[in-house]
Amino acid sequence: MRQLPSPLNTVVVSSLFLSIALLSAGLLDRPAASFDETRPAIVQWEFHTTTVNLHDYPDTLSKLGGEGWEVFSVDRYESQVVQESESTYLRATQLMLTARRPKR
Repeated sequence: MRQLPSPLNTVVVSSLFLSIALLSAGLLDRPAASFDETRPAIVQWEFHTTTVNLHDYPDTLSKLGGEGWEVFSVDRYESQVVQESESTYLRATQLMLTARRPKR
């Protein structure tokens, strides 16, 4: 009767095959890169917050995008209470936009 391999033997044999494959691909014997070679450039951001009326919203987004701003937050700034026959809800009248772009 044949015995099943133990989990430890399976891990050891798998690790051995993986090490051989990585060595043959040249991934383990290359020199380590220095910290400066792998470090990404640090980006300095400038931020801009503005409020906009709801009907001016599309034009404001186009203007900000044309100036290089990336809008990442849109919040309700001012609302009015609307009461209809069976419901009451808030309707946004002004929005607050927060945008960022890399410093120039």
